[in-house]
Parts: sequence; C-alpha cells; structure tokens
Amino acid sequence: MAILTHPPEIPINVASIVDAHIDRLAVIDKELHGKTPDHSNLKSLRQVIAGSEFIARNLETTKYLLRDIKASVAPRQPGEITKTIGNLSEDTSTLMSELRQIRKIEITRLGWRDLMGLAPLNEVMLTLSELADASIDAALSCAHQKIREQYGEPIGEVSSEPVQLSVIGLGKLGGRELNMSSDVDLLFSFRESGYTDGSKSISNHEFFVKVGQHLIDLLQRPTDQGIVFRVDMRLRPNGNSGPLALSFDALDHYYLTHGRDWERYALIKARPVGGDMGAGQELIENIRPFIYRKYLDFGAIDAIRRMKSLIEQEQSKKSLTRNLKLGRGGIREIEFVVQSHQLIFGGRDKRLQTPSFYQALQLLPEAQTLSQDTCHQLKQAYEFLRSIEHRLQILDDQQTHSLPTEDVSRARIAFSSGFGSPEALELELVTVTENVHSVFQSVFNEATDGGSEKPDSGFEDLWRSAVTEQAEPEQIAQLGFQEPLQIKSLLEGIPRSRFYQAFSREGRERLDTLMPKILQQCLASEYPDTALTRSIFLIQSIGRRSAYLALLSENPLALSQLVRLVCASSEISQWIAKHPVILDELLDPIATFQVKDRLEITQELRTKMERAETDLEAGMEVLREFRQAYTLRVAAADIAGLIDTKTVALSLSALASALLDESLKLAEATLDTVERPSNIDLGIIAYGKLGSEELGYHSDLDIVFVFDESSESENTELSA
Repeated sequence: MAILTHPPEIPINVASIVDAHIDRLAVIDKELHGKTPDHSNLKSLRQVIAGSEFIARNLETTKYLLRDIKASVAPRQPGEITKTIGNLSEDTSTLMSELRQIRKIEITRLGWRDLMGLAPLNEVMLTLSELADASIDAALSCAHQKIREQYGEPIGEVSSEPVQLSVIGLGKLGGRELNMSSDVDLLFSFRESGYTDGSKSISNHEFFVKVGQHLIDLLQRPTDQGIVFRVDMRLRPNGNSGPLALSFDALDHYYLTHGRDWERYALIKARPVGGDMGAGQELIENIRPFIYRKYLDFGAIDAIRRMKSLIEQEQSKKSLTRNLKLGRGGIREIEFVVQSHQLIFGGRDKRLQTPSFYQALQLLPEAQTLSQDTCHQLKQAYEFLRSIEHRLQILDDQQTHSLPTEDVSRARIAFSSGFGSPEALELELVTVTENVHSVFQSVFNEATDGGSEKPDSGFEDLWRSAVTEQAEPEQIAQLGFQEPLQIKSLLEGIPRSRFYQAFSREGRERLDTLMPKILQQCLASEYPDTALTRSIFLIQSIGRRSAYLALLSENPLALSQLVRLVCASSEISQWIAKHPVILDELLDPIATFQVKDRLEITQELRTKMERAETDLEAGMEVLREFRQAYTLRVAAADIAGLIDTKTVALSLSALASALLDESLKLAEATLDTVERPSNIDLGIIAYGKLGSEELGYHSDLDIVFVFDESSESENTELSA
C-alpha cells in the first residue's frame, strides 16, 4: 500500500495541467507582491496541484492563501477551528459567506497536508469533523436568533425554562470520521414541548422545525462560494416524510414502538454536535437501551443477515466494481463487520458502545468477538481505502467514491496515491478488497449461518398442526413421544397462551422457527416427553424477549446442550428460567469446561468488573451475572459427568471466594472518601461449608468480617 511513501514522477499527461496552474499562480503572485515569486516550494506545489484541481483553483482565487500555506502548513490544534468559527458574525448573509470561505481555506490546507503525506488519516477525519461541528453550531446559533426575533423564546411546558435544539450527528460525522466531501447526517430534537413567549406565539415543535430549516439552508444553499456541507436528514424517524424536529418524548416513543433494526445500527454513531450538548448527551443515554440490548443480542442476527443480503444484492445489481465505499470488499463492508459486532455484543460490554470506528475496532479483540489478526487486517484496509477515497474527492471537490475511467483523472489519482501507474493502483485495490470481502464473508457466515440446519420436515409439520390445533396423536407417536395425548395438549396450548398472543409478528416467526428444532432435539434425548415439557416451560418463561429464541434457533450447539440439561434436571430448567441472561454460556461446548482455582476465577471476574468501574449498580449486576453464569458452567459439567462431587464443591467454593473478594473491593470503591477509612485492614473469615470448601448449589455463606483495631486511625469510626 503506497500512499506517497515514495512519490513517483508526475505523469506526462498531467504535467501540462500542472504547468498551466503554476504559470497562472506565478502571474498572480507577481501582481500581489510586485516581484518574481519564490519557487523554493515548487516541488511540493507541483505535487499538490497534480493531485487536486480543487486546491489549484482555490490557490488562484483566494488572495494570500498560497503565501500563508508556504509560511506554515502545520496541523490545526484541537479546538482551533472551533474558536475561529465561534467568533463569526450571526448575521445570516455574512455568516454564510464566512463559513464558505473558512471551509475553502481549511480544506485546501488539509488537502495540501494529506497530498504531501504529512497528515495521517485520523488527523484528516478529526479536522474535518471539527470543522463540521463548529459550522453546525454557528449555523444553529444564527438560525435560533433569527426565528426567536419573530416568535420569541421557546419555553418548556414543565420547566418553564428556555429550551434549545440539540443537534445529533450520525454516520461519519457522529464517529468523527468525515471525508473530504462528506454529507453530514443530522437528527434534530428538543428536550420539552411548549410554546414561545413572543407576541406571535407558536409551539416549540414549530419553532424548532423553522430553526432546522434555516440551519440547513445556511449550510447547503449553493452560492458563488459553494456550500459548507450537504445536510442529510433521512435517518430521522420516518425519513423525509417525518417531522424535521421531534421532542425527546416523541423520539423515545417512536423508537420504543416503531424503531427498526437498521435504526439501531445507524444510532450506534449518534453523538451531540451542536446546540444543547448536555441535553443531546442525555437523549443518547435515553435511547441507548434501544440501540444496545442488555443481553447478548443474537436477535440482531436476523437483521444483520437481511442487511448483509441487501448489500450483496446492491453489489450484484449495480456496477460497483470501481466503488471504494459500496463495492465488493469496500469501506461499507469493513464498517458493517465492526458495527454489527457492536450491535450484538455492545449490551453486555459497554466499552463497545462508542460511535468511533477506530475505538470499536481496537476493543473487539479485547472483548473476544474478533481476532487481533482480523482487526489488524481490517484497520490496514480501512486506512488504505479511506486515503484513496480522500484523493478521489479532493481531486475536484466531488462527493464520489468511484475510481475515474478517464485517463488523466486515473493518472492523477494514481500519482497522488503514490503509485507509478493507474494499473498498479487498481491491482493493489483488487488485492485489498478481495481480502476484506473474504473477512466479510467468513465473519458473517459464522455469525449468521449457525442456525441454517433445518429440522426434519416431520417436526415442522407437527408444529404447524399444533398451531392450528390439528395435531394428530398418531403423528406424535410416530415421531417417538411416549404420551402423545399429553404432548398434543402441551403443544396446542402454546398458541392459545397469553405468552404467544403477546408476541409481535417477529416474535412469532422466531418461535415458529425454533419449535421444530426443539422437537427434534427433545426426541434425541433420553426422555423426550420430559425434555419437551421442561423445554416448553423454559421457553414460556424466557420468550418475552424473543432475542433469546433467536439465540437458540441460530445456535444448534446451545439448543442441544440446553435440552440435555433441562432433561437431566428440573432445577436447571428453573434456574435458567429465572436467569436467562446466562443462556449465552451454552454457546461453548460443555466438554471444554476447565476447573479453575480461586485466582483464575478472580482474574476472569476482575476483567468483567473493569467495565463497571465504580458504578455500584453496574458492578452488582456484573457480580450477579457472573455467579449465575459460572454456576451454570459447573452444573452443566456436573450433569455431563465431567467433574465429580468434590470438584463441584471446590469450584463453587472458589467462586464464592472470588465473589466476596470483588464485592469487598466494589464496596470500598463506591464509598465516599469521607466515609472510607484510610488505615483499616479488613478481612473476611468463612465458616461452615465455605470454610471447609464443601459448598453446594444452594448453600448459604457463613462469614464474619474482622479488622485490625490497632490499624484504625485516631478519628476513624466504623459504622454498619
């Protein structure tokens, strides 16, 4: 992957274009300064112009821009652009002109640095995103002032306080990953409904719709200076047909009742970018449970499968072979791999709840959802493809993702990317994109095809008959159940139950997919009737969250292990029914269970506790879930005959000790510094079965807390 490691010679068919621009700049420079221009930077200037017609035009039409860049092309410091834009006029026409001028200057400077190989990809994306954030906030301030002058200040009906608009960035803006010619995907929302306090009062909703319209116009209305950013509002509820701005309550209600899986996927990137930033962050926290499900979200796999299918259909229908974003093995496939894993695993691992592609990619190996090698390969491919994409766009300030077909443009892109010829660049792109597509296919074949095994048709026929209350005892007996009348009653009772009636269409489809598989697994067990009775009890207990049904349907191993466990023990069935979050423990083979000592269990638990930091509720939740999950592992190994009674007792005792140790640390960490004794050595002594390491599945813990009184400081008091 070249990207200007060794810039080649400027192609012959490009050199004449560069020379013409150099000549014009020399004339302009002499007119401005009254002397022959300094050509000490000529090699750099030629290299930049060869890569960008847009920059060449800007240098020719913007006074002193070339001089300023020659003087200093250092990177912008974080906040520098924000400060500059924050001092601009709030007059509409003046602001429109100033924002467009600043954009032209900043893109030229950044493009120069990029084409010279001075700016790493992350600098380019962060600088462009800061430019967008600051421009949006300035446009919002101007728009709010203009509409307020006509209608007064919007006032909250509950708080009686002024209300501001919160602008949420989505897509590449939300992730701070803008490219050289990006749209900005926005969502407008406000904390409270109410009315404005002016003589010509309107509702807050009407007020903020007008503000939003004016903001959009400020940013994207074409003038002789161009635009600032194109604004895309299609990701809001109901797309272009939906209201331009919604209250927090309306937005919450929409996602709760109508939110779709693709909207969850899009909202991964949500980030406040303008207006009331605190309220914007509050909004994101409010909708976070919609985006990330608390449990391991295998219900998202159906949606991921559909989205993957749509990607492949689009690639097959359109001529996208030269498209770096949408084509086979392109940027979208890389982002889809990462964001899909965030969607599935982000509810259980809050570290993955980030809008940043880079942060998520870095965390996926730590979360053990993708290998380090896979993530490294995706990172390299992403940086290469995004860098080429930037060169496509900076060539003439066009929102394009496709390699050009015209010879001169091909030569300019190849040159600016560090390749000796267009053919060399395109050959490298084929290698990179094929590697990405291979990862894309392997990751999603593994993730989405696990449940592709179809049960025998006889089990599907039986379930369809049961749904319509037409199951025949003879049919049930032929399959192998011992009490066909009882099984008939059991199966036909499901569609009549409140549990089934309360299902959404999606939930019923998931159950209809799962039930034939359960029937087949139960008949493969030692006691089919018992296994089915307990399995149905369990399904009715956990099925309110249909994602659990998807987990079992998508993972034959998890389903077969579950059926074996509930067949062997009614207590296990009841345990899982009470704690369904532990179902994902069955994704790994029971046979791989390894006995761990206290230290090993503590290390595993401590890794999970790091996610909770000092949050007491989150920490307690981690402790509860870990205890439930590890106990299930032990019980499963016990039932499978992999460990004896003594090992069960030792494992449960080691688990209890680890939980006590981490509970004590959590309690100390969450104490107020005033309440926390500074010099107290506190210990826990175990009695009874924990003391002798003979714990059973239902044992209590007999413990005593002790501390060394001599270590107590003079003014410390301990309270219960």
